[in-house]
Amino acid sequence: MEEGALGVNRLAAILEQQEPTAHELSAATVQLFAAVCGDRSAAILSETFRLAERTLAMAPHLPASLILIAKQHFLAGRYPEASKYYRSATKVDDSSVEALTGLTIVQMAQNGPTVQVQQQVEFLVEVGSGSRASLVAETELLLLRALCATSDASAFLDHAFELHKTAAARHPYGPQHLHLLNPAFLMRLAQRYPVGVDGSKRSATILKRVIESCPGLAAAHLQLAQRLLDIGDIETACKTLQHLLSQLDPTNMDGHLILAQLHIGEGQYDQAEASLESVLSYNLEVRERPLYHLLLGCVHRFHGDHDSCVTSLKTALSTESHQHPLSVQETGLLYLELSSSLMAKGQLEEASQALQDAAKMLKETDQEGQVTIASADLALLKHDPTLALTLLASITPRHPCYVKARLKMANIHLHEMKDGRAYADCFRQLVETNPTVENLVMLGNAYVAIQEPEQAVETFEHAVKKNPKDTKLMCKLGDVLVKTHQYGKAIKTYRESGQDGSIQLAQLLIRLGQVDHAESVLKDIPLTSKALVLAKVREKLGDIEGSLEVLQEAQEQLGRANPELAAEICHKMAEYSTMQRNYDSAIAHYKRSLLYKPHDSSIQIALAKLYMQVNDWSSCQAVCSTLLAAEPNNEPALLMLADLAFRRVDFAGASVHFSQLLARRPAYWVALARLIEVKRRTAQLSEAKVYLDSAATVAPNQPGLSYCTGLFDWYNGNTNSALHHFNCARNDAEWGQQALHNMVEICLNGNEGGNTALRLLKEMKPHSPDEEMNVRLLTDLVKLTSGEKFDIEQAMNDLTSLASHETLRVGATLGLATGYILQKQTPRARNILKRVAKTAWQFEEAEHLERCWIMLADLHIQAGKQDQATELLKRVLTHNQACHRAHELLGLISEKEQKYLDAGMQYQQAWKLGGEHDPALGFKLAFNMVKGKRYADAITTCHSVLRLNPDYPRIKKEVLEKAISHLRT
Repeated sequence: MEEGALGVNRLAAILEQQEPTAHELSAATVQLFAAVCGDRSAAILSETFRLAERTLAMAPHLPASLILIAKQHFLAGRYPEASKYYRSATKVDDSSVEALTGLTIVQMAQNGPTVQVQQQVEFLVEVGSGSRASLVAETELLLLRALCATSDASAFLDHAFELHKTAAARHPYGPQHLHLLNPAFLMRLAQRYPVGVDGSKRSATILKRVIESCPGLAAAHLQLAQRLLDIGDIETACKTLQHLLSQLDPTNMDGHLILAQLHIGEGQYDQAEASLESVLSYNLEVRERPLYHLLLGCVHRFHGDHDSCVTSLKTALSTESHQHPLSVQETGLLYLELSSSLMAKGQLEEASQALQDAAKMLKETDQEGQVTIASADLALLKHDPTLALTLLASITPRHPCYVKARLKMANIHLHEMKDGRAYADCFRQLVETNPTVENLVMLGNAYVAIQEPEQAVETFEHAVKKNPKDTKLMCKLGDVLVKTHQYGKAIKTYRESGQDGSIQLAQLLIRLGQVDHAESVLKDIPLTSKALVLAKVREKLGDIEGSLEVLQEAQEQLGRANPELAAEICHKMAEYSTMQRNYDSAIAHYKRSLLYKPHDSSIQIALAKLYMQVNDWSSCQAVCSTLLAAEPNNEPALLMLADLAFRRVDFAGASVHFSQLLARRPAYWVALARLIEVKRRTAQLSEAKVYLDSAATVAPNQPGLSYCTGLFDWYNGNTNSALHHFNCARNDAEWGQQALHNMVEICLNGNEGGNTALRLLKEMKPHSPDEEMNVRLLTDLVKLTSGEKFDIEQAMNDLTSLASHETLRVGATLGLATGYILQKQTPRARNILKRVAKTAWQFEEAEHLERCWIMLADLHIQAGKQDQATELLKRVLTHNQACHRAHELLGLISEKEQKYLDAGMQYQQAWKLGGEHDPALGFKLAFNMVKGKRYADAITTCHSVLRLNPDYPRIKKEVLEKAISHLRT
């Protein structure tokens, strides 16, 4: 604008030199620049005022000259001087509508739409209707009428705009066009449209026309951006502001502040902070603007710096003035942010005072309800949900935040009061007040949440009737029908929804086992849309390779058009490759998925799990470390590191990791189950009890707790209690299958538990081919316990087949060895067990591998190969210090070697770890204690055995009496 002022100055000098008496040319020059710039530049206004004074000097008695100087005074805000010259003009020409209109505009600016001003406007309307008023007078009168109108103000403003636009259109772009268009006046018109979508749209239309003619008019860009924000066109508003600040006026204070406000509204706090730093670097005076401190406070609160937030917001309150006022919305935001930060700091009384101040200041405004909602939040912090509900209930349906208040009430009823019916009532009231489709959908979702599926269906059906063309809504109805098991109606609804429901329909048909029908439903759907479901169809048909081909083709078609879907497709391809045991391909697919979504923790965790599965522990640790660098509290990654320590047989490190996870979240069932396993393998099972008790305190009656308690009892030898707890978890989606598996294992080790085990196996529902083969393995092991020749042979045939699968090789070997022993083919059992003697220990097959080593060690002892047996047993104890059978066999070796003290120590450890429940083991312990001259200990052990079985053979005569006799002598 300074450069423009210099240009006007040079033009004025040329006119003075070359046209010293051309008052009309001088007046036209003033009118042109006043029309373009108006009051937007004090420097240009100073030059136009000087030109207007020169024009008046050349033609002091012309009304036009007096009106010209009067307008310059008005634009400069010098209303008394403007009024003086307008009056002078009326004295020269008492019929000048333009002078009378100008005089009235000054009075309006000074006093507002007083009765006198309104009477003057009515008079001007009558006078103007019978005369040929100038364009300026006519449109300024329309503006006055708009300012005085109680309704239909927009119609006057629209008419004024049309007159200027039509007049300017008669001339090509140039001085006359700009003079008649009068951009400065059009901007005044645009300002006067009421706030709201309709008014802002009309205002934006005028401002776009102004910018089209005067693209360098920064004020027009700023005003347009504000109106675009009112409409909700955030993207265009942002582009307008960025153009203003990058091309026209980088120092524009209001532009930076509005852009920062826009970024905050979009949740882009880093960009908002950058805008605030930029405006401060250009103009330190921005610190006198309360809006600057308000926005800075919002940024501080987002970053969790509540102290700085409170300081900034209090500064905003102290700097607010008549010159720089905050709007009602900005004042409401200030108090809401201030109270929120005070609540976060625990300063509840100060927050309460701030909200009381806000309630007084914002009474009967559209921000009053927001303050009430914040007061309800404060009541919740004070553990008074009843008061919170009372406050929220005071917000009536006519208030803009009524819906928000009802939603918060619903949340309180559900989570604080545990009242599902009152929760649904909140949504019912919304529907009664305003039965829109959106409110009906919320009510339907509420019924789903409180498990009232029939009412949910009825509500969604009502919503569909109101908007039968909304296919997505029909799909939602279909989803609810599926939840109520009304599959027939769901299929019909999905079909009626056309292509939108085809994917859900295909998924339902797959679930119902109608795989062929599912594929036909997908026929007309684009491959990229149906790829995941079509791959599932191929999977159900046993064609995993076909699933991969479908996904590969879809991924190639998709490219980078949809990174979210591309990542999901690659993820699924990795899962299918894992099912094929093509681990290199699976790893490559996971890595490709991460190219599309590099920060997706679920993909990183899946990749880390696969690395762990293929024993690439260093890569697993690297992935987890990268993830934890970004998300230090990522529980799956922390759990994975704990598992890594466990697999590396670093039980002490694993115990620390699992304990830390449980200290943070006592009811983290996966970590608790792992900790129990670690404590068992380090012979410290009793230490897990305190973690079980903590979990039971925070989350009683949970399936995960039942599972972990069952695991603890099983490892403690309390099989009846273990069965009871596993039974409580058997129907759970997460823990049910493993609970059933463990119940079968308990039955296998018990007497005559075969029938129960088979019944439990029928309940198992494997979800993958690997799980199906595990069920086959368990079934074969159960058949071996029957003792029936046919069952044993049938099991042996199946076990031979399973032994070819890498993941089941150890388990199948255990079964085959057991079968050979039952068939009295001990050499064959020994030979097949030797195949796994050197197998590396892995957690997934640890139980079966350790039992193989124990069985082979037992056979070695029978064959007199004590050294080989000892090596195997020590290997077992390296991985499982709680294996009482290993200690028992080591005791047997020592006993055979007549090392009775060593034998006694091993038997004693086995007796303790076995829960002192096995009389035969107790007999061996007592016998070796006598041999080792530990007579008192032998007597104690004998009494323990006799309590278990008072008639246990030989123990009284061969052990107890001898021990007592030795003590006496």
